[in-house]
Formats: sequence, C-alpha cells, structure tokens
Amino acid sequence: MQMTPPSYTTLITVRKSDKNMMQEINSLLQITPHILIFWRPDISSFKAYMLKPADKGAKIEMNATATLLPSIAGREKGAKAFALMSSTLQDDSDALNFLCPLQTEASLSSSWASVNGEGKWNVTGPTNNMQASECDDHCNWNDNEVFYGTAQDVEFTAEFDQLESWINDVKKVFKEDLFENGKTKYRCMGPGYLWIRFGAGYDGYTATNAGMKRPVFLQSTWLRSRAVPTYPMRYQFVVDLLEQLTLCKYKARPHWGKNHERTFTYPKCSVRAMYPKFNELLKLQSAHDPAKMFEPRLFKKVANNESFVLSPRCT
Repeated sequence: MQMTPPSYTTLITVRKSDKNMMQEINSLLQITPHILIFWRPDISSFKAYMLKPADKGAKIEMNATATLLPSIAGREKGAKAFALMSSTLQDDSDALNFLCPLQTEASLSSSWASVNGEGKWNVTGPTNNMQASECDDHCNWNDNEVFYGTAQDVEFTAEFDQLESWINDVKKVFKEDLFENGKTKYRCMGPGYLWIRFGAGYDGYTATNAGMKRPVFLQSTWLRSRAVPTYPMRYQFVVDLLEQLTLCKYKARPHWGKNHERTFTYPKCSVRAMYPKFNELLKLQSAHDPAKMFEPRLFKKVANNESFVLSPRCT
C-alpha cells in the first residue's frame, strides 16, 4: 500500500435550470458517472456535484477537503428561530415572501469542498480528502445552539429509464399541489432538497438495486428542528404525495433503513412484489433460520404483505 502512488480527484460543480433537466443530466453523465444532484423544484433549479480522476497536469490543492457535511461552528445561534419557524405552519404569504428566497437559496449555495476554510465549487485535491467529510461536534444535527436539527429522509431506487417521467411528475406535483397552479407562488419547501444519484445493478435478493439494469437513487431530505418533533413539516403533503407517487406509479423500491414503515406496508403497492428473488430468499430462510430467530419485524410484515397498523395509543 505504501508503494502505491497517491491519486487525486477533481470536483466539478454546476448549477442549472431544471427546464430541460433530463437533457442536462445526460450531458453531465458524459463527463463522469459519479454525480450527486441536489434539486429544488420549487425554484426550478438544481446543483450537480461531480467527481472524476484528476487530469494529467491538473493544479493540485493539497489542502483541499470535502465539506458535504460542513462544520457550523461559530455560526449565528439560530436554533430558537429555526424551532419557531418549524412550529409556525400558517400559510402566511407576507412571511414566506421574505423567508423563501433565503432558505431555498441556502439549500443550493453550499460548496462541496474547501481550501483552508474557503469554499470551492471546482477544485482538485488528494483523493482521500475529497472522498470524506467530517463535522464532528458541530454538525447540523448535534450543535444545539446554532441549528439543533435533524433530517427527514425518504429514499427510493428506480430504473434510469423511468427518471425523465419521474422528474416531469415531480414538477407537476409542485405546480398543482404546492403552487396550486399559480395561486400560491409565494410558497416553498423548507431547508433541504431532492437528491438524484446513479449506480449499478446487483445480483442480490433484497438490495434496492438487486436485478436492476441501471438504477437511479431518488431521495428526499428536509431539515427539521429537534426542538419541535411533534409538528409536521410545512407542506408535508407534498413530500407524502411524492412518496406515494414514487412507490406506486414507478414501483420504486424504498430504502430499508430510511423510509417509514407505512411505505413498506401500503396494501395497494406491495414491496414484496418488487423483488423477483424474494421467494428464493424465503427458501433460504426456511433452510437456515426455520425458527425465524433472526427475522426483523419489518421483513415479516413485507413477506406477509401486511397493512400498516398504528402502534398502541396512537390515533
């Protein structure tokens, strides 16, 4: 290992309108398959972070580091304000006309790398430094005074050839449900974005990309205040509609560790039916774990196509 020459990785960052989003994505994939897209349909814009091996002769910044999870140490103490914003759910056009440009722009303004603390959209640095990110005790979710937040994540895996249709349907949801066909243009989603990532198929049993030709990973991430966990997110209905649309229309497979239990137990859209080798897995279970000692509770519900049931004392 010590005899292996060091390698270097280039970060390329672009921001685009989503007007011709599929065409733009196909063009970016010609540069590199290693792309992470953050998309805000409510402002018709997306940002693509691309990684590729450094070209010969590229300028190397030895102090370049990834900052996908940036430290928020020293920033303004905004946890109380974020909690107030998260617990005020009124559809107030005056307040949102002020807040929306701030929080939508903030969601797409971050850089994925820095050099000596200065954010960089485009830079080449040591591969080890460009592949990881640390915020230690000053991450969004554990700094109690600056933000005190958490992330509401939902992820699905679909086939690449479904992506263009899915993008168009997402735009339609935002147009008709969030903006009510132009009547409520002042609205916006909270801090966060939709992710789009790309991968390869896998010959497994229940990996979300098992048996797929060219999987694409579709994720919804919205930041929430941990101080008011009982409040729903403003315009939560948009997120819920996208979840049902992706599951039922596109038969996209929900992430086993990120999605709600209700996603796996929606009676009209069987998750079990999405996995062609699920029965083979059950045969292995019968052979090696007949007592079902190692069977997770959620797996049992999926295997039996059970419907979602509220926990005791929930209404």
